[in-house]
Amino acid sequence: MPLVALSNRVTLIPVVEFAPSDYSQSERSCPSGSLVENPNAWYRYWKESLADSELESLEPIRPGSWLVPISQLVEPFVLRHLVGKYFEKLEMATSSPDLECIGSFSGGYVLCCNDNIAIEPTCCSGLENIAAWEEAVTYRREQWEELWIGHPWVSVRFASGNLCISEYHETFSSSTLPICATRYTVKPSVLEVAIRAAKTELELFRQRLLSVVQELTPAALASEIVCILTGARSS
Repeated sequence: MPLVALSNRVTLIPVVEFAPSDYSQSERSCPSGSLVENPNAWYRYWKESLADSELESLEPIRPGSWLVPISQLVEPFVLRHLVGKYFEKLEMATSSPDLECIGSFSGGYVLCCNDNIAIEPTCCSGLENIAAWEEAVTYRREQWEELWIGHPWVSVRFASGNLCISEYHETFSSSTLPICATRYTVKPSVLEVAIRAAKTELELFRQRLLSVVQELTPAALASEIVCILTGARSS
């Protein structure tokens, strides 16, 4: 694939996963083909599944994705669903949650340029991965270094004043290139601005989430739980 230089219109969008199976209350067949092969059919399936829980107002980052920008997660009704389902999947009583068993919401950060998606979080990624982006933007070595966004992941290196980002891969040796060459380049100063904006948005999300978590868990633990759920502190 051709090398793409990301311009000044770069954003890093915090997203949370809404898996359709978590919210569907009806028996429905999955669409044929993969999310990549048949995104529109999977989009309809996802929308119908979330509509079962009255979450039809949510929109994914792109058709076929299950990732929703946290900027959409404003209404207490939606946040109660998100938190309630999370604790339900952990099979944990909200009245006495075990903080050691809590992690951040699944999701992560979508890197966009001019509203076009460049990098999406993958399997096993979560909101705590903002730390990986913060480490990547300060990286100044020519050797490739992993940027964890789930698996498959990407790698970064510094060259000619730019941060180079590889294609997705799942093999890596610190002494060699990853299996892919450079896919994107971006000025560190541009990415730094995007990261700061993402962190600001994340803080607003924490504030919205706190009042809901206070309803569902012991008040003394609510702030700590919100920090863990949003990746501000590792459990």
